[in-house]
Parts: sequence; C-alpha cells; structure tokens
Amino acid sequence: MPEVPVAVAASNLQETAPSAPEPIETPPPETKQSVFGLIKSKGQEAQQKVSQLVKSKQQEFQLKVSGLVQTRQYDSALEVANDCAKSNPAGRKSSNS
Repeated sequence: MPEVPVAVAASNLQETAPSAPEPIETPPPETKQSVFGLIKSKGQEAQQKVSQLVKSKQQEFQLKVSGLVQTRQYDSALEVANDCAKSNPAGRKSSNS
C-alpha cells in the first residue's frame, strides 16, 4: 500500500531568538580609584602601626638597659642590648658611620 502523506498544521507559537547575555558592568574609573586608594590607605595605616610598635619596643629595651646599668648589672644590660639589636638589624648602625 502506498504511504499517504500526513499534513502537519503549523503552530501559532513563534520561536524566540535566544537572549544575549547581559553585559557585565564594569565599575566606573572613580570606583576603581577609590578601591585602590582604600588599599593604599590601609597599607599606610598598617605601616604606621608597625612603626609605633617598633618604637615602643625600642623604648622598652632602652628603659630595661638603663635600669640594668643603673643597678650595675652590666652583663645583663649588654645581653638585653644585643637582643634588641638582633631583633631589629635594620636599626643598627655600622661602626663606619
């Protein structure tokens, strides 16, 4: 038997084109600058705090050494001074200066 063609009715639904992905919004330049400014500011703040702690620790060593010298505990004073120098080698001055 011959095949009989089947008629297919067209649907009234329209095919929609796939939507394009939404573009990623880049922050305006002033936002980027403010973020970098904040990072730089926090870095400077951290450096200041470290510097204050180092000065505080140096003052603590100086007072300790001074007290030991006043009580004529010279060996202990020298030991504390050497410990201070080891913990802060950048703060030492060479003997040629």
